[in-house]
Amino acid sequence: MCTLVRIAAGAILLALPARPQSGSSVRQFPISGERETYGLTVSVTRPELFTSGAIDVEVRDASGVLITKTLHPFDLDLSANLKPRAPGPITVTFKAKGVSVEQVRAQAHLVPLHLSSGGSAVVAALPNRTWQQAQVIELGQTVFGSSDERPYVPSSTKNAYADLVKGFQWFRFTVPGTEPKLAHFVLETPDRDVPPDLDVFEP
Repeated sequence: MCTLVRIAAGAILLALPARPQSGSSVRQFPISGERETYGLTVSVTRPELFTSGAIDVEVRDASGVLITKTLHPFDLDLSANLKPRAPGPITVTFKAKGVSVEQVRAQAHLVPLHLSSGGSAVVAALPNRTWQQAQVIELGQTVFGSSDERPYVPSSTKNAYADLVKGFQWFRFTVPGTEPKLAHFVLETPDRDVPPDLDVFEP
C-alpha cells in the first residue's frame, strides 16, 4: 500500500505597494553530476536599506524552476534544500522592483549537505511540491524540512492567494505487508504562529 503525505504552513496577510523595475542580477553555482542534496540560503545583508520595493528570487536547476519567492521589507530571506534533477549549474536570479539588489546586498549561498542514505532520518528536498514529485521516505523515518517559499507576510494583495497555497511538500511511503496498520504522525514546528496542515492520501 503506497501513501502520500502533503504538508503546508499558514501565513499572515499584509499589502505592500508595487514598485517599478530596478534591475536584475544572476548567480550561478556549478555542481557535481552526483545526486547530492544542497542547502540554499538567500538573504538581504543590509535590511536597514530595504525599506520599500521587492526582489523576486527564482532558483533553477538544469531541468527548470525549483523554487521562487519575493523578498520584501517584511520577509528578507529564503532557505531551501535542493536536490538537482540533472547535471548542470544551480542558477539564482534576482529581479528587483523599487530597490537595488546591490544596495541592499542580496546574496545567495549554496553548500552540499553530504547526507548519508538510509538511517532513521531524512531531509526534505526540492523538488517535492506535487504528488508526482513526492519524495520517497520509509514509514518510521523522521523527516526534517521547511517551507520558506511560503512567505510569513505575502508581498502584495494581488499575490496573496498564490502565496497562501505555496509551500506544500509531498512524501510517499509504502506500508509493508498486507494487513492494516495503525500509523501515528507527529508534526512539530518551532514557529507557533504558523498553523501547519497534514493530509494523508491512499491511492
